[in-house]
Amino acid sequence: MLGAVCQMETRTTSFEVPSTLWSEERERLLAARVDQLGLKIEGTRLEPLVDQLYAELEHAGIDVKLIERIVETAMARDLR
Repeated sequence: MLGAVCQMETRTTSFEVPSTLWSEERERLLAARVDQLGLKIEGTRLEPLVDQLYAELEHAGIDVKLIERIVETAMARDLR
């Protein structure tokens, strides 16, 4: 729908973005890999939850570092 407007809110303000620009941005974000988005967990509300997840996995005897190495290896192969 040409000329429509999408409303977006941030913590400090809300603003309007023309839907054509939002559609392009949405497609760009959906096409990107998560590791390309520059997202960080440190300092967010997710950080304590991720820490709890790692603690529970470790308590269950799951080697999280091994899983991380496997994922990193698979991702490195995908990038070739």
